[in-house]
Amino acid sequence: MSEEARDGAIRWQPHERLHHLFENRCDDLIRRGKDHHPAIITAEEQISYRQLEERANQLARYLRRWGLQSGDRVGILLERSPLTYVLLLAVLKADLAYAPLDPGFPRERLAFIAEDATLKAIITTSDFRKSLQGLAPLICLDEAENAIRQERPARMTEAEKGLPRDDLCYIIYTSGSTGRPKGVAIEHPGVCNFVRVAGEVYGIREEDRMYQGMSVSFDFSVEETWVPLVAGATLIPAPGGRKLLGDELGDFLRRHQVSAMCAVPTLLATIEEDIPSLRLILVGGEACPAELVQRWSRPGRRILNTYGPTETTVTATWAELHPDKPVTIGRPMPTYSVVILDENQRPAPDGEPGEICIAGIGLARGYLNREDLTEKYFIPDFLHLPNNPSGRIYRTGDLGRIDENGEIEFLGRVDTQVKIRGYRIELSEIESVMLKTPEIEQVVVSAFQPSPGQSAELAAYCTLKPGVKSLPADLLNMLRAHLPAYMIPSYVEVLPELPMLPSGKVDRKKLPRPQGPRFTASQGDYAPPETEWERVIANAIARAFNLDRASVTGDFFTDLGGHSLTVAAAASLLRKEAGLSDIGLGDFYRYPSVRKLAALVQEKVSAQAAGGGAKAKRPEREVYRATDRRVALAGLVQALFLFIYVGVSALPLAALLNWSVHRPAWTLSEATLLGGNLALMTLSVFLLLLVWPIFLKWLLLPHPRKGRYPLWGWTFLRWWMVNKATMLAPLALLKGTPLLNIFYQLMGAEIGRHVLLETHFLHAPYFITLGDAVSIGPSTHIFAYEVKDGYLHLRQVFIDQRCYIGSNSVIMPGAIMEKESLLGD
Repeated sequence: MSEEARDGAIRWQPHERLHHLFENRCDDLIRRGKDHHPAIITAEEQISYRQLEERANQLARYLRRWGLQSGDRVGILLERSPLTYVLLLAVLKADLAYAPLDPGFPRERLAFIAEDATLKAIITTSDFRKSLQGLAPLICLDEAENAIRQERPARMTEAEKGLPRDDLCYIIYTSGSTGRPKGVAIEHPGVCNFVRVAGEVYGIREEDRMYQGMSVSFDFSVEETWVPLVAGATLIPAPGGRKLLGDELGDFLRRHQVSAMCAVPTLLATIEEDIPSLRLILVGGEACPAELVQRWSRPGRRILNTYGPTETTVTATWAELHPDKPVTIGRPMPTYSVVILDENQRPAPDGEPGEICIAGIGLARGYLNREDLTEKYFIPDFLHLPNNPSGRIYRTGDLGRIDENGEIEFLGRVDTQVKIRGYRIELSEIESVMLKTPEIEQVVVSAFQPSPGQSAELAAYCTLKPGVKSLPADLLNMLRAHLPAYMIPSYVEVLPELPMLPSGKVDRKKLPRPQGPRFTASQGDYAPPETEWERVIANAIARAFNLDRASVTGDFFTDLGGHSLTVAAAASLLRKEAGLSDIGLGDFYRYPSVRKLAALVQEKVSAQAAGGGAKAKRPEREVYRATDRRVALAGLVQALFLFIYVGVSALPLAALLNWSVHRPAWTLSEATLLGGNLALMTLSVFLLLLVWPIFLKWLLLPHPRKGRYPLWGWTFLRWWMVNKATMLAPLALLKGTPLLNIFYQLMGAEIGRHVLLETHFLHAPYFITLGDAVSIGPSTHIFAYEVKDGYLHLRQVFIDQRCYIGSNSVIMPGAIMEKESLLGD
C-alpha cells in the first residue's frame, strides 16, 4: 500500500445531503448578521447568500409542482449565469439527481445521455428548445419565470417533499474508449465528505472571491462551485456563453479582484501577466509543467496540484507546489487511501511504477447501466483498507509511483502511452520538454499513422506566445539535448489555437493531420542531386520518409528523421523500381546519405557493366576446403568433448541415483532426505551448467583475437567447445535479470550499467560491447561470428549507450550502433 490518508475520520453525517451544507453556511451567515454577504457577483447583479437560498427554494417548489418526484433524474443545460447556481441548489433541494449537459454537446450525445440516464425532464431556457426537442420533456426557466416567483421562498418541509428515495447526487458523463459516454454516478455521502475535506485542505475563506470558468459538465466544477459556497466565499462567474483565456481572462481576474481559481494548466499557461490578487491556485485535470509553477509562484500564494478521476468524486490527492520541488500529485486527501498496484494487482514496492488505485467514501456508485465496466474498474478491497465503506478500490488507469519523499509521482496514462518503433513513450514527457521553450505557449503531442500499414509517428501541435512569429531555429537541437531520438516528434505544427473540450482539456481527436514538412528534415541546408543515381535514391528516400525532398548530404537518421522501418521501405522501393537488388539494409547504415549510397550503387553498376553480367560481379573470394582427414579428426574431438561434458555434468545426479537404489528400505526421514538431496543435486547441475562455459572460455580462449580461422582447425574447435557449452547453459531462465549481464561479463563481454537483456542469444560474447542503458528485446540474436567460405570469422559488435533493439532482430558481425540508435521489432 502506498499511503493511507492521515486523517481518516469521514466528514459525512448520516442522512446528510449536499444542499444541507449550503443551508448550514447560509444560516450561520444570517445568524451572524451577514445577510447580505455576496454569494455571486456578475457585471449585472450581486446576489447574497439569503437571496440565493430563497430563489433556490422557490424553484425547488416549482419543480415539484411541475411533477418531478424524489429520486427523479433531470438534465440541466444553461449558459453560465447566476441562474445556473440557483438551479443546481433547487434540484438538490427537491431531492432530484442531475446530469449536467453542455451547450457544446452534439445532439447525438445529448440524446444518448437523456436515454441512458432516463431523464424525466431537461431544465433549460427557450434558447435551447430546438436542439433539445424530443429528447425529454423540457422545463424552460425563462418561460416559467413568473410562475416560479409566485412560489414561497421558505425551505420545503419534509411533509412537502417526503423522505429522499435515493442517495444519488449527480451523474457526469465521461468519454468512453468505445466512443459511447460513460455515466459516473456520484452519491451524496461522497460529495458531502469531499466538500468538507477540500475546504479544510484548501483553506478557502469567506472573504475569498472564486473564479467560475468550468463547464458544469466537468466534475472540476463541483470543486470550483460547492467548496467556496460551503465556505461562505463569493463566486465570480465568467460571462455566459464565452470562454475566457489569455489576456482577456487575466483582465477579468484583475478587474474582479479574484483571489482563488481552479484551472487546468493549459488554461493557466495562456495568462501572460501576473494576477496580484490571487492567493490560491488549484491546478488539475492534466499534468502540470514545472515551468508553470516557477512562473506563478509568489510569496503568500499557494499553488495546489489536485488529482482525482470523476469516479472518486473530484479530487483524491493533493500537493502544494513549489519552484524548487518536483511536481507530484502529493498524498491522499483526508478520508482517501491510495495504493499502487502492479500488473498482477499486487501492491508495488515504493519507487516502482504501477497503476494508481483509490479507495474511500468518495468512490462512485459505479457506471450507470454498465455493470461490466463497474466490475472491471471497481474491484473488491482485498487489502481491507480502513475507512472504506464501499469495500471497493477504483483502478484509475493512471501510472504512478511513490517517490523517496512518500509522495505520488504521476507517470501518465496506462492506456495513452504510445509505442513508437518498439519504445513505449509517455507523451506528456515530450510536452514538458517543449514547454521549456520560451516561444511556445501551449503544446500537445499525439501519435498518428501517416498511411495504412505504416508505423505510428509523433506529431507536436503548439501555439506561440503573443508577438512570436515562428518556432526558434534551435528547437531541434534543444529537443535532442533532452530527449532520445525516438521521442523527437517527426512533425511540429504551429496552430492559431488548440481544439479544446468543454472541460478545458485539449481535444486530441480534433487535432489536424500534420501538413508541414518533416520536422527533422526541415532543419539545415538542402543539397540537390547531381547525378542520375542521386536523383533516383533521393526520390525513394523522400517517398519512404514522407518528405517533400531529401538533401543528398543529409544523414538518413540524424538529419532526415529515418529509422529502421523507413529505411526498409526505401530499400524495397529501390529494389522494385530501380532494379537495385544488391542494395541491403546494411548499406543504408554503412552509407547513411543519398550521396554516399549513390556512390556505392555507381560502383556496383560499373562493376556489373565491366563483367557483362546481369548483376555486378563480386570479386573472387578465397574459399578454404578442409581435408577429409581433418574433418574426421575434428569430429572425433567434438564427440569426445560432448561425452566428457555430459558425463561430468551428470555426476551429481548419478551419485544420488547410486545412493538411492542401494537402499533396501526407506524410512520417512530417509525419504525426506532423498527429496532434499534431489533438490540440492538439481541446483548443483544448474550451477555446473552455468560455470562450465566460463571455465572453458578462460581455459581454451583466454585472449581471443578477431579475424578468420579455417574450419575444423584447432582455433575453430576451441571456439566450438566454448560456444556449445554456452548453448547448453540454462540462460533462458536468467533473461531480464542482472544475473544474465554478470554471466556474459564473466564470459568476456563488455556490458555497461542499466543494460536490459531480454534475450540470451549473445553469440561469441567476448567480442560484444554494450554501452550504458542499452535495451535488447526478446528473441534477438547478436552474432559476433559467422561461418562462410570455409572460415570462422570473428568480428567485434559495438552497441553504444541508450540504444534500443526490438524483439526478433538480428545483429550481424561487425555491426556498430551509434549512441541512441534504435532498431524496431
